[in-house]
Amino acid sequence: MLDHIDITVKDLNQSKKFYKELLSVLGINKFTEDVYGIKFYDKKDYIWIGQMITKRFHFAFSAQEKNTLMISII
Repeated sequence: MLDHIDITVKDLNQSKKFYKELLSVLGINKFTEDVYGIKFYDKKDYIWIGQMITKRFHFAFSAQEKNTLMISII
């Protein structure tokens, strides 16, 4: 299962508008903001959008047991 996604963007205000509209279509309407970025979330998963100098795109997965999760990166 997907646990969370972190995305680094150039323009936080412009990205906030884009992701707010996009994620609302998926039923993700809740969000919180702080000095580091914006966290869009539903019941247990979240997508974090932040403005940083270094580029970063981070996916995190969760599983009930370690051996049930298999990831292939191509």
